[in-house]
Amino acid sequence: VTAGEGGTAPSEKTQAAASQAKEVDLYRDTLVRYAGYANEVGESFKNLVSTSAYRMSYAIAICYVLADATDKGLKAENVAIAAEMDQAKVGQEHEKNPQFEAAIAAADTLVWQGLASVIIPGYTINRIVWAAKKLSESDAVSKLPPMAKKWAPTLVGLSCIPFIVHPIDTGVTMLLENTIRHLY
Repeated sequence: VTAGEGGTAPSEKTQAAASQAKEVDLYRDTLVRYAGYANEVGESFKNLVSTSAYRMSYAIAICYVLADATDKGLKAENVAIAAEMDQAKVGQEHEKNPQFEAAIAAADTLVWQGLASVIIPGYTINRIVWAAKKLSESDAVSKLPPMAKKWAPTLVGLSCIPFIVHPIDTGVTMLLENTIRHLY
């Protein structure tokens, strides 16, 4: 029996199919992704929670960003090492430095995630909540019950999160494609 026809080695067709199967990215394709939104939730609740709780939301989001950058760096390094080994097997000289590839991938992810998951959405929700608070405290809505005035800015902030994610992600991707990604 030859490999791929009932033997233990997979066929070329099976190997190609397996390599085309999309690997699940822990930081982008699972519930872990929501840790990147912790600071937006913190910004929404800023007027209702302690300063420590507010800061903790940023700590969670920043840990998420650092973990994703580390993951992407390690994966890029592993790919470069595997390519280096494959090239060595056929007597070719390797062209890429695995540590450099890791640094580029980690830095790119750190910049992208820092902007798209922490800085821009955090600032955006902060300003939305600030405006909602000013409006709820204004004479224009003086007939709102005190509890509604207290919770309105938070609810407005939380309700805006789903609507800002995609435009910010797209904008940050375009920004990086037209600026620093030209360098590597």
